[in-house]
Amino acid sequence: MVEELLTNELERLRQELAEHERRAVDRERQLERFAADLRDTFRREREQAQAVRDSWVATVRVLINAVEARDAYTGRHAERVAAYGLELAAGVDPTMTDDPQIEFGFLLHDVGKVGISDSILHKPGPLTRSEWNLMRRHTVLGSEIISEIHFLARANEVVRSHHERWDGRGYPEKLEGEDIPLASRVLAVADAFEAMTSSRLYRRGMPVEKALGELERSAGAQFDPTVAQRMVDLVRSGAIPLGEIGVLDVTHYGSAASSESAAPPEEEGEPVRNLDFELAEAGVPRGARRAGRPSGSESSARTTSAS
Repeated sequence: MVEELLTNELERLRQELAEHERRAVDRERQLERFAADLRDTFRREREQAQAVRDSWVATVRVLINAVEARDAYTGRHAERVAAYGLELAAGVDPTMTDDPQIEFGFLLHDVGKVGISDSILHKPGPLTRSEWNLMRRHTVLGSEIISEIHFLARANEVVRSHHERWDGRGYPEKLEGEDIPLASRVLAVADAFEAMTSSRLYRRGMPVEKALGELERSAGAQFDPTVAQRMVDLVRSGAIPLGEIGVLDVTHYGSAASSESAAPPEEEGEPVRNLDFELAEAGVPRGARRAGRPSGSESSARTTSAS
């Protein structure tokens, strides 16, 4: 009797153990299926996220091409300014480079020029006061163009504010000092440096050291002094690879700013189009410009706009 009870109990335990093992196998298989589903979901999400990022880049590229199609003389200006801006941003506040919208803002800083008349953009002589007032609207126009693009919300303020000045004499809102977004202060320096040093079809770029001197002279007035000095230090130390960025047809510092063998090009030649307008719009200090001086009201308009 006892032996029969023990046998039955043993059989019950065996069956119970087998059931536990079966359930464990089922749970393991369920976990494996769940893990496989998660992997597939993550993969699809990564693919979708990449597709979204690709669409963002494609949108930005279309806008950049629209700007550069209006002015072939400047050639890939936006990409060179963005390259400088990102290098400078990393030296000023590395967290800025973690935000793709900062790069988009750098790339799109002149997008508002698609709304400016060709007669102004391509005028071979100096602009009148009324033309300057229209030209200055490109920052606001650019902001309006991208305002409905949700993934460019933070880039929008960069586009709108990149012609503000440290001393409050910029536009469109005459922001002053640290009221100007930091990314816009970085862009202002990068844009001016690129405009001064980059060769165009109609003129040679300014020697790098001369351009750095202009940044130093305008620090605290036109430019954030900390940002301007950081740009100077990065270029002189070779931390910004001028040759790799491809800004200069003649790389005055070679592939590194410490190079002593690179001979500077000839001084900037006379412009065959409105060079003073181009440099002023890029934030280039007045002392660095080589365009002829207009007279009368045109001279007054140009000086006011560049101040």
